[in-house]
Amino acid sequence: MGAIHSFACVTVGINQLIAGLMIYSLADGIANFSYRMASNVKLPTVTPLARLDFGLLSQIPVLGEILFRQNALVYLSFFLAMAMGFILYRTSWGLKIRAAGENPDACDAAGIDVNRVRHVCAILSGTMAGLGGASMSLGYLGIYQSGIVAGRGWIAIVVVILARWSPLRATMGSFIFGLGYSIASTLMGAGVAVPYYLLLMFPYILAVVAILFFHKGTKSPSALTIPFRRR
Repeated sequence: MGAIHSFACVTVGINQLIAGLMIYSLADGIANFSYRMASNVKLPTVTPLARLDFGLLSQIPVLGEILFRQNALVYLSFFLAMAMGFILYRTSWGLKIRAAGENPDACDAAGIDVNRVRHVCAILSGTMAGLGGASMSLGYLGIYQSGIVAGRGWIAIVVVILARWSPLRATMGSFIFGLGYSIASTLMGAGVAVPYYLLLMFPYILAVVAILFFHKGTKSPSALTIPFRRR
């Protein structure tokens, strides 16, 4: 999917937002169709990844369960966020990536292949998105169902905007929205007398509130969504 998106936006020059919505619908349809074909024979299930045990650290009251009793994909996500932050702000490759988004003409004048950089980033971002979606089945539920992601990808876009495209701030923002999902799930499990659908709305209400209060000062890369053509 990342390669299709890269080809459509970087090579052909289609508007990224339109292409993204089309690919989202395509991927969702393929996933649901594949699931229906597979479940006609036998309901496909997998054993979710086991939680890791860090010994004494896992036994720390409250924090031990939160920080040291998660599956491998959770810790992989932390590592990837730190690695991406290091690459973006501490390496020459990261400088090329930021330049390709901020000032592609100057980047091209410096001899950098802007579209190659964008191809790599688009495909890598698709890979990361796929890994995030797969973690729902492999890390927690052990099964696939239509709507399993429940709009978390849209929340991710909000996190990126509010984090001003910083991996570190995006990680912290993810904790906030993750807390929203956790609160909603806990209240559902506790049988609190709150309408079910209102609890499902809670993380998205939190996202809207966050945008209203913290949108000022956010600035996207100057060439975001703008196809690059050499002059």
